[in-house]
Amino acid sequence: MNCKVVSKAERETFWLSNGDINYDLSGGFGYHVKEVQDAAMEQIQNRVGLSSRVLLSTPLLQLCETLSTWLGPRYENSYVCNSGDEAFEGALKLARALNPGRKTLAYVAHNHYGQMSHGQLLKPSAAQRELAAYLGIRIIPISTAAELEAFDAWEDCFAFCHGPFTKTETDQRMFMPLASINRAQRAASQHGVLSIYSDLDTCLGHLGHKLSHTLYGGTPDVIVMGNNLGGGCIPIGTYTTRHELANAVYGRSSPAKHGSTTAGNPPACVAALAALHFAQTQSLWNNAAENGKLIELALQEFAPTRFGGWVSLTFANEPHAREVHANLGQAGFHLSSPEGAELIIRPPLTARKEVVSSVAHSILDLLKNAYQKVA
Repeated sequence: MNCKVVSKAERETFWLSNGDINYDLSGGFGYHVKEVQDAAMEQIQNRVGLSSRVLLSTPLLQLCETLSTWLGPRYENSYVCNSGDEAFEGALKLARALNPGRKTLAYVAHNHYGQMSHGQLLKPSAAQRELAAYLGIRIIPISTAAELEAFDAWEDCFAFCHGPFTKTETDQRMFMPLASINRAQRAASQHGVLSIYSDLDTCLGHLGHKLSHTLYGGTPDVIVMGNNLGGGCIPIGTYTTRHELANAVYGRSSPAKHGSTTAGNPPACVAALAALHFAQTQSLWNNAAENGKLIELALQEFAPTRFGGWVSLTFANEPHAREVHANLGQAGFHLSSPEGAELIIRPPLTARKEVVSSVAHSILDLLKNAYQKVA
């Protein structure tokens, strides 16, 4: 049996035990960033390791304070947990507790909401609609800016979830117009509906800006972060909101009472603090934007669309996108699975520009060969 095992990894590159070199183009922070790894290892080896979530620690308090500074004065109260997926579930738990009698959950499609129970519900499939009906929740997907403008079910709504994206009627990815988001958030606020912004895949600068919600997400009540926040070292997630909203459900006590056993443990908090510091000092949002431009320029004949550090390629249909995805994977380029006919190339936040440039031109050659074979 010939198994391929990763023997070494750095930033966007990982080496396999058989000598092959592969490249991660599926997002994230990046592998083995020394500054983050060293901080987490020092905490594990010389200080407190894993601990129960109900125990406060200096790293946990420092992380909550840093998140408030990072996100701005509107965001004061953080719930720290084991992953961004879990944080999104926690945010919805807060939303339902504020409006226990309401049954409607509205969300903007084409964004990532995690893989846990509610994250699975926010996917357009008959099975998920049946599960929602079984749970007594009415799920309303919103696919376009026009649908968001026309939404009028606020009185029974307990949460309005969105991210930076939407799609056009021809299935082209685009940023949701900020004016539409702002109007929806005002309507939600008037009806006591919690507005939740999912920054799971884009936090720390993937879209070319430090705070994507300031340009694409308005002023949500809650911001959910994950994925990149752990610095590619230890999984961690958070939702951050205002004191008044958290206190209305949990009083002035810690929301740790509904956390899991090891959530908010010191090593994870230290890794997140190091990742935030590294992102700030290295301006990783600028690095992401520059890498996105390199890919966009290299693949310009295939009409890419760039969103900061993300580059979207749209093919004729989903089977074609899946074929390209498989061919790229066999060649050592790892991307997230296609979303319909769309394939997204997104180097890690810490990806090195010289590597990204080389990778982009290799992908160009593969795409040209694929189209020549079809022709």
